[in-house]
Amino acid sequence: MQMADSQAQRYSTPELPGLQFTRRPVHILPEEGTMGVVDSGTIKRADAYVGAIFRDGHWVKINGKDLRLQPTFWTSWQFKHD
Repeated sequence: MQMADSQAQRYSTPELPGLQFTRRPVHILPEEGTMGVVDSGTIKRADAYVGAIFRDGHWVKINGKDLRLQPTFWTSWQFKHD
């Protein structure tokens, strides 16, 4: 996976303990088959975030259909083990 740490934003939330989120601009490409949440980076509404999968060099909805928005960021998550 291409990743410039200086461009990744890492955060966690008390509502979901044990999860670490990482938000990256879309020009940082994930591995094929990566699942995440994409957003346009401009609207802070719940319907502006879409669950997606990276296939064939671009993001599509989990069901394989095209996105309605032009993503500018993608967020992935992992469990933190203490």
